[in-house]
Amino acid sequence: MFKDAEKLKQLNRQWATVVLLSNWSAGAAVAGLSDQPADELYNLPLFLAYGALGDFLIQLNIEQPYMPKDARNQLGNRMRYSRELLNWRDFDLVEEGRKARNELTHEGRLVSKQRCLQYIEGIESELRAWDVVK
Repeated sequence: MFKDAEKLKQLNRQWATVVLLSNWSAGAAVAGLSDQPADELYNLPLFLAYGALGDFLIQLNIEQPYMPKDARNQLGNRMRYSRELLNWRDFDLVEEGRKARNELTHEGRLVSKQRCLQYIEGIESELRAWDVVK
């Protein structure tokens, strides 16, 4: 989807970090550690996942302009305008997660581990469908 191969590699590195942090409890078990991370810590990969999605949509707009200049500064605008260009599998889930991420960012309202993982999986599903991450 990207013409800029370096940006695509960068996005895949970002996503690998999201996956690593989302699966840290599994990694701890493999490493023989008995302590599970606090559920609240899953908010970090949630935040990073929406950062990766935002970076993807910014790069997409650079390569295939799809939104007016005054709408580029907010992830919600980027997502909504991208619906004309991208085939979203579950836009509503990713949008719900974006709102939860905003509450986390602006109000300090934590998202449950279960919801964090659902939103991350939703973003991953979209990025895979668009052949952005492997």
